[in-house]
Amino acid sequence: MSAIAIVGGGPRGISLVERLGAVLGASGEPAPGERLDLHLIDEHEPGAGDVWRTGQTRLLCMNTLAHAVTLFTEPGASVRGPVREGPTLYEWMLLVLDAAGRSLEPRAAAGLGDPLAAIPAAHRAPFEAHPPRLEPLEPFLAEMAATRPESNPSRALYGAYLGWVLDLVRAWLPERAHLHVHRARAAHVGEGGRVELHPAQPAAHRPHAPGDAAHTIAADAVVLTGGWLAHAPTPAEARLASAVRAAGGSVAGSPVAGGAAAGGSPAGDAMAGGVPAGGAPADGAPADGAPAGASLVEGALTGGSAIGDTAVRAPLRSEVSAPRAAPAPGAPLWVAPGNPLAQDLSGIAAGENVLVRGLGMGFFDALILLTAGRGGTFEEDPRRAGRLRYRASGREPHLVVASHRGYPYLPKSEYGGLPPAAHLPRARATAAELRARPAAERIEFDRELWPAIVRDAFEAHALTILASAGTGSPDAGTPEADSSSHGSPDAGTPEAGSSSHGFPGGGAPDAGSSSDASPDAGTGSAHADDRASDADTDTGPTGPTGPTGTAATADTAALTAASTAAAVTAALDAAPLEPAQSVEEQFARARTALTGLLDPADAFHPERYALPVAPDGAPLPDAAALTAWAAPRLAADLAAARAAAASPEKNGLWSFSAARRLATLLGSRDRFTAESRSGHLRTLQSLGQMVGSGPPAFRTRELLALIEAGVVELAGAHPRVEGPHAGDGFVLHTSTVRAPVRGRVLLDAWMHAPDLRFTADPLVGELLAAGRLRPYAHHAADGTAVDSRAPDVELSSNRAIRADGTPDPVLFLMGLPLEDVFGDTTISPMPGSDPSMLRETDRVARALAAAVG
Repeated sequence: MSAIAIVGGGPRGISLVERLGAVLGASGEPAPGERLDLHLIDEHEPGAGDVWRTGQTRLLCMNTLAHAVTLFTEPGASVRGPVREGPTLYEWMLLVLDAAGRSLEPRAAAGLGDPLAAIPAAHRAPFEAHPPRLEPLEPFLAEMAATRPESNPSRALYGAYLGWVLDLVRAWLPERAHLHVHRARAAHVGEGGRVELHPAQPAAHRPHAPGDAAHTIAADAVVLTGGWLAHAPTPAEARLASAVRAAGGSVAGSPVAGGAAAGGSPAGDAMAGGVPAGGAPADGAPADGAPAGASLVEGALTGGSAIGDTAVRAPLRSEVSAPRAAPAPGAPLWVAPGNPLAQDLSGIAAGENVLVRGLGMGFFDALILLTAGRGGTFEEDPRRAGRLRYRASGREPHLVVASHRGYPYLPKSEYGGLPPAAHLPRARATAAELRARPAAERIEFDRELWPAIVRDAFEAHALTILASAGTGSPDAGTPEADSSSHGSPDAGTPEAGSSSHGFPGGGAPDAGSSSDASPDAGTGSAHADDRASDADTDTGPTGPTGPTGTAATADTAALTAASTAAAVTAALDAAPLEPAQSVEEQFARARTALTGLLDPADAFHPERYALPVAPDGAPLPDAAALTAWAAPRLAADLAAARAAAASPEKNGLWSFSAARRLATLLGSRDRFTAESRSGHLRTLQSLGQMVGSGPPAFRTRELLALIEAGVVELAGAHPRVEGPHAGDGFVLHTSTVRAPVRGRVLLDAWMHAPDLRFTADPLVGELLAAGRLRPYAHHAADGTAVDSRAPDVELSSNRAIRADGTPDPVLFLMGLPLEDVFGDTTISPMPGSDPSMLRETDRVARALAAAVG
């Protein structure tokens, strides 16, 4: 008899079970008696895990579209185990509604056709063979009925899908394999594979005590399917915690508050934050970041457009962050960095100033928990199309928010589906050439790939302008067909926001082409090539020559289009971009190259999104002045999000955003020099997050409504906190406003990136201390090894590498902690994308099958 222990029962854990079943089944049933026990271990809900647990508030939703997430492999995928198909999340919802007897006719009336007929038979078959129990899904039926393909479902609903997938995977296992689900915490992994399980614990985790194991498993292999590892306090955080306590205050959140998150947390695209160890608070989440939540607008779920005219109200848990009894006057409170759903916000009193660091996805989660989560509601503003009004409950605090850049992550474009393929012809061609080089020849990102990305982004912007003016090429503004267009980690999370924000370079905000009429409605703006085709074709006489003149004009326009597009390409190819130049200088040179081809007023200024906010280049008097400056720009961001593919700036920014995956995968497995990772690659990742990993547009609408209601103010960039001082709390200074802001509460709405070297996870920390783990090394151009944040593993199997350089006999690792090894670890699998996560679980499943025989 053999046994495998899988620590972490979220999406990766259950995908690994599915892939194991597929691999084992492909080899045929072994001799009778050769049994394999699979132990799935998680202290949270099996299948859903912690992030996607079904009992959480519906205010929080995915940052992925309903039709853009699956947990099944597909024909054409590069997995080596058998392909086993199944429904996407959206298809599963339709099948559940049909099984529950809910009519799908409103979808046809909404122009979605016959949704069941569109589901492939191979996707329907698993559902029909193993239908879910409908009673537990009853609370989700209203949300399912309101969900469109481009909606952002609640995290809890995704958790229900994962629970069904786990049941299906169990049924799919071959006869020899037996799945055991343990609602427990893996506290110790012995050298021989003995796993100690401790009882599941509440949110305030505690380290295990020797000898208190409730159960022991003897395993031949142990897999840690890592989620977001708890991070030990930095020296600055430790000093802050001490100062808070010395002033008679308290610290909320772990591990700074005195606990440590247990090992085996599930992985997914829902987590927030992310800065290098010891760094300043980030603007928000790495890759897809923490998902924003569904909210309520006149009873309608705004995580996606409601189908038909019936408004559907999601269950509102207004107590999710309700304030406790009034705190002691002046007693400071620091809510330390962490997952927003795990942060204890109940110590924040109604009406008080809360100083917030972070304007990324963690911020948007905390924002909705402290407003709608306390009984406030959003409603359509009848005076202004596409705008909201906020009706306060009286229990909200007053939030004063700062971040590294000082401006919120931009809202996602409303394409009405997955975004178009990004315009990256040079970058893709360059990456193909670099990929073909011997692995030992490391790549200098700043010199060899970054210039191509910059040129492509500026070209995407310029060609869209030319197309909208009727002088571009027939394909201007629309990226070329690309097999990876739906495989980008940003597919379903397109870049957004194309207004000018008054960053260095100035410029007035671009109001866009239309208002943001409905949240997440996304009917899909015409692509720029369609607009250009219409503009280039007259339907009537253009002068005395009649139709003949029309044809001549069209021929001339086509020649002009080709000539102008070619001139743009040639000018950018000749732009002198050098590795030693700053990003501002490189962008300026790309703009200069296009002089004479574009109106200067249309110039592309991506540095406005890469650099800290600086209105007019000088500090403003106070947060109120900055907020008044920012509000119309947020409105312009929303209009630009509505314009989507018709926006030149969006197409340029989308190229930067989509280039992240291309660069990450090219540089994986130590291909980039260590020097490259601290240069413009960091710029690309940061800029891509800002413009491509922001919230759904309805979240920005809510933020703007809260600003207008006086609930939120923006304080600017480069936050610096003093205190706390007894009776005076914390004092927040920024580089953007002159007047400091005071508050009793400091809320860090961000998270550290996983880092093995500074982990507070007790299980991982124990393995590291025992020499069973070591950091993965990147190498400088001269061969010098530089420790990364990730644990070291065998690249072919994900088997852990010990401190002495030997493979661990039983331990395997997967998931988010391996970002610095493999890249692209943070995104949920998307259909049509050959997802990295499913390729990883397939790779590990094959290695496990070989290990246990």
